[in-house]
Amino acid sequence: MEALKFFILVLIISPLTAIAQKSHPEIEWEKTYGGSSRDLARTIIQTSDGGYAVCGTTQSKGAGDRDSWVIKLNSLGIIEWEKTFGGSEFDMTYSLIQTSDGGYAVCGATQSKGAGYSDFWVIKLNNQGTKEWEKTFGGPEFDMTSSMIQSSDGGYAVCGYTHSKGAGDSDAWVIKLNSHGAIEWEKTFGGSKIDMTSSMIQSSDGGYAVCGYTHSKGAGQSDFWVIKLNRQGTLEWENTFGASLSDGAYSIIQTNDGGYAVCGYTRIPISNSDSFGDSDACIIKLNSQGTIEWEKTFGGSYLSTDYLSSMIQTSDGGYAVCGGTESKGAGSEDVWVIKLSGTESYVTSKYNESLQITVNVDMNIPQTKMVNNNAIAVVIGNRGYEMTKQVTFAINDARAIRNYLIKTFGFMSGNIFFVENATQGEFRTYFGIVENHKGKLYMKIFRR
Repeated sequence: MEALKFFILVLIISPLTAIAQKSHPEIEWEKTYGGSSRDLARTIIQTSDGGYAVCGTTQSKGAGDRDSWVIKLNSLGIIEWEKTFGGSEFDMTYSLIQTSDGGYAVCGATQSKGAGYSDFWVIKLNNQGTKEWEKTFGGPEFDMTSSMIQSSDGGYAVCGYTHSKGAGDSDAWVIKLNSHGAIEWEKTFGGSKIDMTSSMIQSSDGGYAVCGYTHSKGAGQSDFWVIKLNRQGTLEWENTFGASLSDGAYSIIQTNDGGYAVCGYTRIPISNSDSFGDSDACIIKLNSQGTIEWEKTFGGSYLSTDYLSSMIQTSDGGYAVCGGTESKGAGSEDVWVIKLSGTESYVTSKYNESLQITVNVDMNIPQTKMVNNNAIAVVIGNRGYEMTKQVTFAINDARAIRNYLIKTFGFMSGNIFFVENATQGEFRTYFGIVENHKGKLYMKIFRR
């Protein structure tokens, strides 16, 4: 069998050089790790000592057909220690975190251990890679983890999918563990078809947000699926996003404004876009209640596959995302990294690129920062009854102003009453009797 090894590439950019000369990043070091068979890396993290830790799967080492493999590297990529875990069958790890005690936790799936064909598998290691405990969870069928986090109470939360439990063919499965790996609660979500989760985070309120895709809910063959849970795992809200074909989410983050951003792929972009391929990369920005604020698609030619698998919010308020593309680059599929500006959340239409309001605004937007951030604003965009471009974009400009007030002037998001398409009664509630309101964008500020 042809060898396929771990490959790690570290780039370094000098900020001054990058700005002055616009030079490309230089390779600081690159390393491969592996043996004569197939070895794959799934997750890399930077560790608290400035080094790195990597998890994946190896066929070159270990006891079985395929084993979990964890490698600890120093800052130059030199191996400090490596460990394999597994039995005689197929065992793999997908996600790796450094824990608050300086050790590590990994999750994946095992066919060598547990109760069924494949079970959830969580392993806790100390800072030298020695196993402290391991747990399997599952039933008689195929169950697999996709993501794990350490929770604020020192325990862990793991998500994935299960064929052994729940209501359908496969259901989303979220398990909360204590610090020793014992189950505190578990929940399944889904319908009669295939439903899966791919990423989870702990939200600022102590609950959890999970993303994936669902065949049981939504508008298409499969849709983006975002689930918000409280700290006990009770469903607070869930939303699906998609068109008539296949859409799915791979990564979720909580954003600086308390909302969420999700990335993945779409077969048909969710709104008007210039990029239509076999699948396009897609990013969706949500508010704290899961309502869509904006979405973007990126891609290329017909019958090419493009997707995004991971994302972060950057220090400038923008986003960095990575994935794979068949539309761009030199090979059949290339690694793809996209940086979005910090003002991306304000851009809501092709006709409104820099928050230049294209419709009538009945009150001036503030030009100086609010002294009292407890001020209340009402922002309303109304389509009226004629679906012209200008009227439609009144809604988009209202979204832009809402985000502008939060980001630039310090308004608390809970203090902005935002109505996308107000009825005449809602207009009168906020503004009194306003006769000529069709297609306009209204804003009203109350200072406490």
